[in-house]
Order: sequence, then structure tokens, then C-alpha cells
Amino acid sequence: MSQTGDGFGANQHRSEGVGKGAKSLPDDKTPNSEATPGSLDREWDLHYTQFGETPIDEDAREFLTPAFRDIVTKDELNFAESNNIATAAEWLEANPFLAHGELLDQTVLRMLHRRMFGEVWTWAGQIRERETNMGVDPHQIVIQWEDALRDANWQIANSTYEPAEICVRLHRRMLAIHCFPNGNGRHARIVANELGRLLGLGDNPFTWGSEAGRGHEEKLRREYLDALHLADSEGDFAPLVSIALS
Repeated sequence: MSQTGDGFGANQHRSEGVGKGAKSLPDDKTPNSEATPGSLDREWDLHYTQFGETPIDEDAREFLTPAFRDIVTKDELNFAESNNIATAAEWLEANPFLAHGELLDQTVLRMLHRRMFGEVWTWAGQIRERETNMGVDPHQIVIQWEDALRDANWQIANSTYEPAEICVRLHRRMLAIHCFPNGNGRHARIVANELGRLLGLGDNPFTWGSEAGRGHEEKLRREYLDALHLADSEGDFAPLVSIALS
């Protein structure tokens, strides 16, 4: 890896840097697909949902960093998270990866998550330790995540699938594993975009229907669920890749 930005070379990158590729993310469209394309962690909406004066979950408040303990509403929280993610995107822009092998590393990906959410949440970059209604057993996270990264590297080396499908397959596996307490969808989307850039797809190749689905959110939601079921049950990722690129 080239030495750029603040002078982080390859060794430092494994502990601090995260690479190039993602542009600044608009405040009103923080990308995530925990459950659906373009959705927030908490919602089915395909685009940003204004929460108005809805208070944040008090159980989550204890995990806010001291700088954001005064946050009261969900739209304030989303604004804070969006700014944090934009800062991470700037870091990505300033610290380019030169090869996919540098990106597909758990240490680097955990640092990316920390840079995306660490200003707001104390759990940023930490592996999930609790059982949730989605994801694998916490004791299996590191093992299954390593398998997913190893498989992606093998697929790239052997041209097993087209580059877009390799990225979407990794994105789906990371979501299924649910590595972190929260923010998994937004993290997986940025990872997929960065990997796509490294595989020659250009910057931010995956829009997850944000353009094609505008005004047709319910239709896209149904198509996404059908594509997800087909990918999970039959191993056919073609419809999911099509949505990811639309």
C-alpha cells in the first residue's frame, strides 16, 4: 500500500487505515441494508426516514460516547451518525488500498467500523457479544467472518464469479453473520463498494435500487425479498446483483 494522507503505510493501515473508494455519504441517505436495500438499521424504508421528535431508546443511551450523551431524538442521532460516516468516507478517500487482500482483513474492517461509528458509539469496532434475532452465535463470528473473507479472496483469485457477484456475496455473508452490535448494513455496503472499486467496477458501484426504486419502494422491497430468498435458498445471486447495481 502506498503511503498517503497522514503517512500510514501498510503496517499502520492494518491497525488504523481503511482505504479509498467511498465518497461522502449524504446526510439524508445513510446507506445500510440490514434487512432491505437502502434502509436504515431500524427501518424498512428505502430512503431516510424523518423521525421527528421520537426519543432514542434509553437502553441504547448508555453506549453513546460522552460527546453525544445529550442526544435526545432519533433524528439527532441519525445526524450524528451520518456526520461520523462522512468522516470515515473522507478517510477512505485519502488512504487508498492497492489490492483487495489489504481490505479483506478483519482487523482493517473492524477499524473501518470504528471510524464509521466511533465518534458516537462506544461499541464501534467491537465484535458483537450478545445473541440477537439475526446473525450467528457470537462465538462463531470471528470464525465465520474469516471463512467469508477467505472465500472472497479465493473467488477473486479464481474468477469464480463476476466481480459484482463476489462483492454482493460477501455483503450478504457479512450481514448474515452480523459481526457488530449495530451498523452492519452500512458497514457491509461500504466494504462492498470498496471491494468493487478494487475489482474495477468504479467508485460506489452499488446503489441497491436507490435510483430505480425511487417512487416504487414497496415494489423494490418485494423484489429484494424475493431475490434474497433465491440467493439464500438456491445460491442464485443474479437477481440480487441486479438490484444492487440498479
